[in-house]
Amino acid sequence: MAVSGPPSDTIGHAYARARFNLASQERFLACVAECGRVLDASRWAKVARSEHYRWLDEDPTYPVRFKAAEKRWLQSMKDEAVRRAHDGVLKLLLYKGKPVRHQGQLVYERIYSDHLMIKFLEAGDPDHFNRQRVAPLEGDLDNLTEGQVRDLLEWLRKGIQAAESIQMQKEAAQLPAAEVQPAEPERKK
Repeated sequence: MAVSGPPSDTIGHAYARARFNLASQERFLACVAECGRVLDASRWAKVARSEHYRWLDEDPTYPVRFKAAEKRWLQSMKDEAVRRAHDGVLKLLLYKGKPVRHQGQLVYERIYSDHLMIKFLEAGDPDHFNRQRVAPLEGDLDNLTEGQVRDLLEWLRKGIQAAESIQMQKEAAQLPAAEVQPAEPERKK
């Protein structure tokens, strides 16, 4: 007696569905990497938004690939922010609502984003550029562990050193430059 299994066309159908899902996922993830929004990505990829959430629940490899797509999108946003902060963007110069021309050429001004530059400086060197300092604590101050107390003291020491350094720089900048008098030559006897 022969053992019967699923018909070969069932296996082929499951394989085709898996390939279709993988192609749909890759198309959707490429759209997420481009726009960063699930709703728009699902429209662009022609995939139901609910499929994305089903894949998150059912496909063990999908959440990692989705995070990677989000990371690619975030990097493109960082690149654009740095470009605007560092290189600026060109803006058409208008006068009374009409473009300004000089020698027949349109005139543009370069606009830089100081706000973005400040945010990058704060993120890159928070000890130096952040105005708000938040103690690295979680929970109740009455129930701190030894490690938390040690970390808090170290954080306070660094804050005091930074404040003293800034104060000394301010004081040094306010002092008048000392007048330097040339040394008198030694007299020969």
